[in-house]
Amino acid sequence: MARLNWSDAENAGKGFGPGVYLCDVLRAEEGVSKKSGDPYFKVKLGAVAFGNRELCDDFLMLGGKGANIGLRKLIALGIPKGMETLDAHRLIGKRVYACVDIEEWEKSNGTMGTSLKVNIKALGSEMGYWPEASKPEGVIEPAGGDWRKSEAAPAVPGSDVDDTPF
Repeated sequence: MARLNWSDAENAGKGFGPGVYLCDVLRAEEGVSKKSGDPYFKVKLGAVAFGNRELCDDFLMLGGKGANIGLRKLIALGIPKGMETLDAHRLIGKRVYACVDIEEWEKSNGTMGTSLKVNIKALGSEMGYWPEASKPEGVIEPAGGDWRKSEAAPAVPGSDVDDTPF
């Protein structure tokens, strides 16, 4: 029987702010856009320096209007230009620097929510990504080398680290 961990899902991306992070692709799956019918990969990015805590999801369009953006992201992930077929699972474990910003959106109940989203307009990037070998300036890393003590990292359930400032 599978054990469900709701706290990981609820804490995904929480505590992280905008900036550039070294990321691992934690999960990848193929999909087809309901609106356009174009194929895409949905990837879950984890912040390496923060124990691979989930940072955000990203969609890499493989056809239609967004194909140029998606294919440039794949190149930054180390996929050779011109490759004709690719299984989404081959992206798992690939590393890339990603620039994320806070996106605000309206929930179905009319309230506003926020989430992190890859900023495809980040200067010097390939649609928000840099290859692992091309570390950009300003990469966010944990304070003092311990991600559990960093203000940028979300609290880890069951952690024995006390972040109370008083």
